[in-house]
Amino acid sequence: MPARIALEVVPGPGHPWSTAPLPPLTARATSLGHAEIHPAHGVPTDGAEFRFTPHRPGSHRLRFTVEDPATGTVLQQVEAEIDVVPSDPAPHRPTAPAPRPSARRA
Repeated sequence: MPARIALEVVPGPGHPWSTAPLPPLTARATSLGHAEIHPAHGVPTDGAEFRFTPHRPGSHRLRFTVEDPATGTVLQQVEAEIDVVPSDPAPHRPTAPAPRPSARRA
């Protein structure tokens, strides 16, 4: 089941952007595992939203990269780990791979 992830850039009180409008930054979201994240880019000054869809239960790593598109400068890169629990309460055990047919030589 997809989950919504909201990302917003909030400058600290001593930062020059704390009293001025933020420049038009972009945020790129990347899944580092067996999941999808859409859209690939967002605008965090407006509150970027991403849809995270895991392909399996377990731990999933995501990377968010905040960039200044005018200069191509990466301002910050953050990795997050999300634990996805199975939708049913039964414990999941790995299943054995299906047996491969043996190769025969004539």
